[in-house]
Amino acid sequence: MAYKLQEMMVLPSDQQFEVFQGKESYIAHEFDLLEQAKEGSELLVIGGAGDRFNETMGERLSAYAALQAKKQISIRYIGSESQRAAMPELHGRRKLFQTRYLPGLFTGQVNTNVWPDVLGFNIFGEPVTRFTIWSPVVAGSYRQFFETLWKMAKT
Repeated sequence: MAYKLQEMMVLPSDQQFEVFQGKESYIAHEFDLLEQAKEGSELLVIGGAGDRFNETMGERLSAYAALQAKKQISIRYIGSESQRAAMPELHGRRKLFQTRYLPGLFTGQVNTNVWPDVLGFNIFGEPVTRFTIWSPVVAGSYRQFFETLWKMAKT
């Protein structure tokens, strides 16, 4: 089904779209994005209670966090207020990781990742699925949306 979706997509020449399905594919893609990121860049994440990134990464999470710290890549994460109590245990030890919280309960299984030129939608279902759009324009638009939410969120 993912391949049919890719075949149906007609994107401008400066955009690319790809789907990654399954845990191994998802993890490999997350590492590829981190490895390709410029030193000192920033990843923006809109998460929530359904965010199962840590669980999906499993034993590879420590290697991911180490590479993120080595490359000095900062992460800003917006979660739901319901995550506040658990966040120090989940991410408190990660370097260059900031969180803010919005009221309400995000119960969906989708989180959004915004790199400088890449937008990703992570669906933490069975199987885990990642939709990636390579486009500075699209990523920039979502970056503006993230910044609006960041200003409204509480520390």
